[in-house]
Amino acid sequence: MEEESHVHPCNQHARMIEDQLSMSFLQQGAEITQNENSDPGILLGRTNFNSVDYRGTFFVNTHVDDDFVGFVFSYQSNSLFYLVSWKQAGDGSGGEPGVQLKLVNSTTGPSQDLALALWNAANVGGQTKLLWEDANKIGWNDKIAYRWELKHLPSIGFIRLKLYTGSQLIVDSGNVQDFSLRGGRLGVYCYSQQDVIWSDLVTKCDDTLP
Repeated sequence: MEEESHVHPCNQHARMIEDQLSMSFLQQGAEITQNENSDPGILLGRTNFNSVDYRGTFFVNTHVDDDFVGFVFSYQSNSLFYLVSWKQAGDGSGGEPGVQLKLVNSTTGPSQDLALALWNAANVGGQTKLLWEDANKIGWNDKIAYRWELKHLPSIGFIRLKLYTGSQLIVDSGNVQDFSLRGGRLGVYCYSQQDVIWSDLVTKCDDTLP
């Protein structure tokens, strides 16, 4: 089954810790901007998906800061979801540059413990599990548009992530297998990074292997 549609996220915040996100919306929600540096937060669409192709573009429209941008899929609650998180540069607090795919399965839910775990590149017991990371640890660049393509087939535990700049493939996860989550909502994610723009968010219900 194939059905392609543009994602129009509703104005629902799934905050990791209590902090009001500052987002603006253009084109009936098809373009989303995070205006301020904030605690970790997610903006979700309404629809639950099983097998899905999820595509979108993000652009960091500032030279300020070097932290986390990404998206979520198979979101079931603010304690249980898959997270694709990309940091520009490393730091002395456990954050590392590069793209990571994590399973968030938090025993505490939104809390300082979860916020610290999301920052940390390593596995954190009772909070996050690292499923895959880009061995090249390439950080994103300011004012460059990046396009992601994600395919998730929950019935066979299949996840594949690709990232592009223009037509150039820069990150490919290969085939990642994990059966933890069997579908859910989609959304965008940021943590301590301002002036992020997500746009051209598109889904296609497709249960065929690539």
